[in-house]
Amino acid sequence: MIAETLPAICEAIGIAQAMAATKYPYIISFVINRKSQVLDGTSLEYAFRTIDSLCDRPPVGYMINCSHPSFVRASEQPDVVLSRLIGIQANASSLDQVDLEAAATLQVDDISEWGDQMVELNTKYNVKILGGCCGTSAAHLQYIVDNIKR
Repeated sequence: MIAETLPAICEAIGIAQAMAATKYPYIISFVINRKSQVLDGTSLEYAFRTIDSLCDRPPVGYMINCSHPSFVRASEQPDVVLSRLIGIQANASSLDQVDLEAAATLQVDDISEWGDQMVELNTKYNVKILGGCCGTSAAHLQYIVDNIKR
C-alpha cells in the first residue's frame, strides 16, 4: 500500500497509523518544496522520525512525489532521511507546485538534467524506486533506464 502526495505531517501520521493497523507493508510519500520540506514546512527528518515513532509498525520506507528531484537536496540530508528514503516520482519541472498549477502550458526542464539527478539519487544515495510525475513522459523514464548502469 502507498499513500501519495501528502502535503502535511498531521495527515501523514493519521494515514500511517491506519495503514500500520493492517498486516500489509506500506509506504508514505510526501510532496516537498524546494527547501526539501513537506509543504506544511516540516523537515523530512522530523517527518520520518515522528511517523516511525508513532506507528506500531513503521512504513517500509518513504517516498517523495510530485516534486522535482532537485528539491530532495540529498547532499544536505542527514543519514536518517537517506536511510529511509526509498523512492521518488519526480516532476519534470523545477518550478514550485504553485507555479505549476498556474502555468498555462506544460512545463518541462531538460530531460538529461532531470534524468541525471534521478540517476544520482539511485547510484549515490541508494534511492531504489524512480519514476515520473507531472510533466514526465516515456522519454524521461527511458533516460533513467539508459543511464542507470553508466
